Amino acid sequence: MKKNIGYMVIIISIIIIFMISSKPFEHLVADEIGDILLNTDFSDVSVRIEESEHIKVLSRLLKRIIIQEEERPNKYEVSMIHFTLNMKDGNKIQLSLCNPYLLIDGKSYKMKYGAGEQLRMLWYQYIQKSLVETYN
Repeated sequence: MKKNIGYMVIIISIIIIFMISSKPFEHLVADEIGDILLNTDFSDVSVRIEESEHIKVLSRLLKRIIIQEEERPNKYEVSMIHFTLNMKDGNKIQLSLCNPYLLIDGKSYKMKYGAGEQLRMLWYQYIQKSLVETYN
């Protein structure tokens, strides 16, 4: 009997976690994105990504992001990086990342670790590549 209660608690806990977690970009279609603008608060460098292969890589990463609940990031976190998804239909989606927080069009959420860090690393790769091309 105690064993069954333990299993029930575990199952209910898993269900609750799935209910409060979501993937906000699970239905994002890369072909619907016209371009993606990358920039940051701490630099005037920006990069526009227009190549479909690069857009597909970014959209796959976005699809893996899991947000848990709406939260406010620490006000002392100042190193936000930004992704502006310019959709082909004219809409824009503004993402700001300050791991583990993700702002989606101004609303702040806490992310599960992993995809956010990969998104940050990819952002830095694009920015560094742009800087190298600019100064060479």
